[in-house]
Amino acid sequence: MKIYLETLGCQMNRLDSELITGQLLGVGYEIADNLDDADVFLINTCSVRQQAENKVCSRLGREAISKRKRIVGVLGCMAQRTGAGLLKRYPFVDIICGPGQLHALGEMIAHAADGKKSVACDPDRKDGRAAFEGNPSIDSLDHDRNTEVGSPAQAYVRVMRGCDKFCTYCI
Repeated sequence: MKIYLETLGCQMNRLDSELITGQLLGVGYEIADNLDDADVFLINTCSVRQQAENKVCSRLGREAISKRKRIVGVLGCMAQRTGAGLLKRYPFVDIICGPGQLHALGEMIAHAADGKKSVACDPDRKDGRAAFEGNPSIDSLDHDRNTEVGSPAQAYVRVMRGCDKFCTYCI
């Protein structure tokens, strides 16, 4: 299966996208250079500004009118914030995965390939479930970083995961 990953938003999303790419390559998925070649379309989202969420909605709207059937996943902070409610507006979305559950993405894609929807937000949320708790910790993505992804001379460093909505520098 080929996966196209689009990253919108902050630098932490770029880090998460690098880690996701490395993880998916490690379990046998291929990365598509463009959406037309992809079997899976993942959007790594941000909720810091409304414009970032508007871009996600626009991308999902274009995907809804696309003639091609593929697995669609919404990842990151917007997925965490909206949870399963995103399925009401975009019922064709197969995967909703918050930043704290990204380690389960390979398994979630496999479930979606079997026709099952997967929602894994933070475990404290009532509308999303941590359905993939048997997987290794999310921190394993940071520790098992794939050196083939990203730059060998520089790397993003995680400061926090997701959004706790208390940042003094944000919004």
